[in-house]
Amino acid sequence: MEWTRFTQPLQTNPRLRAAGLLAVVLAAGVLFSLANVSFVRAANAAITVASINSPVPATDPFSPLWQQSAPADVPLSAQQMWQPGGGSVSAVQVRALEDGQDIAFLVSWADATRNDYVKDMPSDAGAIQLPTDPTNLPYQCMGQSTNLVNIWQWKAAIEQTALSSGQPYNGTRNLTSNGMGKAVETRGVPPTATSTWRDGHWYVIYTRKLAPAGPGTAPLMIGENTNAAFAIWDGAKGETRSMKAVSTWIPIELSGSTKSGIMDLVSLVVLGLVAVGAVVLAWRIIPH
Repeated sequence: MEWTRFTQPLQTNPRLRAAGLLAVVLAAGVLFSLANVSFVRAANAAITVASINSPVPATDPFSPLWQQSAPADVPLSAQQMWQPGGGSVSAVQVRALEDGQDIAFLVSWADATRNDYVKDMPSDAGAIQLPTDPTNLPYQCMGQSTNLVNIWQWKAAIEQTALSSGQPYNGTRNLTSNGMGKAVETRGVPPTATSTWRDGHWYVIYTRKLAPAGPGTAPLMIGENTNAAFAIWDGAKGETRSMKAVSTWIPIELSGSTKSGIMDLVSLVVLGLVAVGAVVLAWRIIPH
C-alpha cells in the first residue's frame, strides 16, 4: 500500500515520469564520471596517458602516482601467424604517465613463476610495439615492408644477468621491424625498463623521452595519439621467439590534459546543475 502511494503519481503523470527517467539517466552519467569510465572505454580497451607534475616513477611500480592513471585491461591471445605459435598469458594491465619530458608505461600480468635466469628454460619477457607512423597502422604482427614498427623488448634473464655482473644495461632492447622475424637493433631514442616480480605478478616499467618520429623512434608527443600492441612470454612454459601471447593494436590517448581533484569537483558540480536544470525544464515543457 505504501509503495503504491509513491509509484501511482509516476504512473498517472507523464511529466513526472519523464522527469524521473531523465534524472536517472543523468545520475548514471554522474556515476560514470566519478568512476572515470566512458561508454567508449567500457566497450574497447584504451590507454589514457595521465599528465603529472612530478617525474614519472621509472623504477617503482607501487608508487601512488600510478593511481592517477586509469588502468587498461588488454586481452592477449596465442600468436598463430608464425610457427611455432603459442602463448599462454591471457591479459596485461597497463597504466601510463607523462611529466612533460618522459613517458612511462607500467605493464603488469600474472605469472606464478619467476624465470629470470638462463638455464634449462627460457626467460620471462615482455614487449611493447609502437607504430612509426600512427596515421597509417601497419600489420599488428611486427609490421610490414612498407611500414615499420618500433619494439621495446624486456627480458628478465638479461636484466638480471646485467645487474649481477655490474654490466651497463638499460633494461630493454630498442628494435625496429618490417615483418615477422625481421626485428633488428636500432639506435633511436633509447627506452629503459625496470622490473619487479611480487606475489605471482610481473610489473615492468618502460620509460622513454617524449620525442617525434625518427630512425628507430616511434613518435610519442603530447597531443598526438598513437597505438600500441603488447607481447608476453612465459619462460616456465617454454615460450620463446614466436611462442608468445599478443594483443591487437590498442589506442593510446596522449592528450596532455592534467586532471586534478579540484577539476573533478568542478565537473561534478556542473553535471549536477545540468541535471537539475534538465529536470526542471522537462517538468515545465512536458504536458500533463
